[in-house]
Amino acid sequence: GKYKHEVYGYAELKIVDNKLELSLEHHSKLKGKLDYIGNNRFLCTYSDPTYGIKVFPFEIENGKVKSFDLYVDDFIDYQPYRFVKE
Repeated sequence: GKYKHEVYGYAELKIVDNKLELSLEHHSKLKGKLDYIGNNRFLCTYSDPTYGIKVFPFEIENGKVKSFDLYVDDFIDYQPYRFVKE
């Protein structure tokens, strides 16, 4: 589905080859493969190693994703980006 950050724009999560994949509106070549690690958290491995391997917490409400926090390596930005379901 599509998720929006008020400044950053859109992120999309979809299933590709039986894995959850992240794509970002303003970084069309960057992808993230997400693996479930429990407690509504996914481990994101970015296609560009510069962005790191980060844990994304997801907020689930009534069995559906309400939002998730996107993280990148601290030297890029130490603050999370909250993306909310449209």
